[in-house]
Amino acid sequence: MPEKLVQWNRSSDCCTWDEVTCDDDGRVIGLNLRSKGINGVIDYSSLYSLQHLKFLDLSYNIFGSEIPARIGNLTNLTYLNLLHRANTNRNIKAKKIGHS
Repeated sequence: MPEKLVQWNRSSDCCTWDEVTCDDDGRVIGLNLRSKGINGVIDYSSLYSLQHLKFLDLSYNIFGSEIPARIGNLTNLTYLNLLHRANTNRNIKAKKIGHS
């Protein structure tokens, strides 16, 4: 786990964690993980279980893989930012996502 996310503790309410936004019912609707030193593969199974997630910012981290198709399972996602600073030819800019 990246050093900046070490304070995330499973024994505490995730709605109290930095960079996590929850709605009034305690469901995670936003994750702002911009520049958190995350690297490797975007294949965190727990990420895909956040069915109420609307906002996801993973920009300025270093991912060594393609975006998994499973990200399409986040049907409430309306904002996704995967901007990558290391290789400007592979940038995927922030955009609003529409689901039908």
